[in-house]
Amino acid sequence: GLSGLATAHELAQQGLSVCLIEEKSGAAKGASGQTQLAMYAKLPSEANKLFNFTIHTLSGSIRFYNALQKNIEKTNALKFWHQSGLLQLAWNEKEHKKQTSFLTNIRLPEELIKHIDAKTASEKSGLNIEVDALWFEQAGWLDPNSYSEAILSNTNINSFFNHKVKSLTYNDINQHWEISAETSTISSFEPSVSSKNKRFSAKYVVIANSNDAKRFSQVNHLPSKPLRGQVTSIRHESLKGSKAVICGEGYLCPPLNNWHHFGATFDLKCHEAVIKETDTEQNIKSIKNWLPEWLITDTIKGADFHHSAGLRCTTPDYLPIVGQAPISEKMIEDFAKLRVDSNACKERYGSYYPNLFINIGHGSKGLFTTPLAAHIIRHYICGGLPPCSEEHRVMLSPARFIIKHLIQRRI
Repeated sequence: GLSGLATAHELAQQGLSVCLIEEKSGAAKGASGQTQLAMYAKLPSEANKLFNFTIHTLSGSIRFYNALQKNIEKTNALKFWHQSGLLQLAWNEKEHKKQTSFLTNIRLPEELIKHIDAKTASEKSGLNIEVDALWFEQAGWLDPNSYSEAILSNTNINSFFNHKVKSLTYNDINQHWEISAETSTISSFEPSVSSKNKRFSAKYVVIANSNDAKRFSQVNHLPSKPLRGQVTSIRHESLKGSKAVICGEGYLCPPLNNWHHFGATFDLKCHEAVIKETDTEQNIKSIKNWLPEWLITDTIKGADFHHSAGLRCTTPDYLPIVGQAPISEKMIEDFAKLRVDSNACKERYGSYYPNLFINIGHGSKGLFTTPLAAHIIRHYICGGLPPCSEEHRVMLSPARFIIKHLIQRRI
């Protein structure tokens, strides 16, 4: 997915030999594998630490994709980053109040975010927009398939698809991680699937497999959870395409090959990436609500539809889990005094597995949070200047839940 690809890219750029092990048949096959991914960031209306983090990741990811796209264009014609701009509509009274509060409290460069009226929003999108909006000039959408192809073209990255990692074991003697993987191969002559075990060895390991990270004993204590989402795609000759990404209650991307992609649902109860007719109805009802003149009943009756669903990986505080993997039992023992004094243990350093890192929990924010997460992993492994403030690093730390739960006396 996006987190693994960005991490592999950053480490390969440092000259490291990267082995990418993936259970599926290719990259970006899970929740990251939608046809179009919109760079949509909901900004707090106050300049707090979450606002600072969001602006830092948003502006940093734009620079990341611009630089990577420019570099790729030197060698091939792959186009994965489309800087179409993005409209965040003040589509109802609640959103209008939030945007008004945002504009009152926040001052940012207009080339990043600015307020525009309905007429200008219509010009930017090419559609009839009847409400004001925030205009993200430098945002846009990403083609994950072309993006993965661009990253995996780096000769420092060796990909092993159809390999499911079964276990991670640290070898104290050679100070390397031993990885056991089961590989499934489908013979062109036999319909059956055969499996065999394969072993890898590496000094550094980064776990970046979304909800499946829980199958590893080292990190199964982390409180990640699946959040199912379904995207609807429609094709009809009468539908007018937007020139920019448009966001309201959901989002609509500019058309790709005459298909218009919009959505997406949020479902915490279903943990299977299955297609639901009710979700299609929900997406249609939603976009009629926040973009009422775009999709009419007659168009729906004669249209072609396509659907895709995936399980996002999210966290209780809706921030990614990025950094060194903590040894939970040892951390609970070392920081036990936090149960009686939240200011205790300030001079104590945590206990972590050697050279084991995790990069998961990006939810629906992955397009703009995974570049920074990859930079953080690179910093841990390769050193150099930190890519973010210490406050932001702590916000993403995998150990934050242990500390919080000890203070709350939940563990």
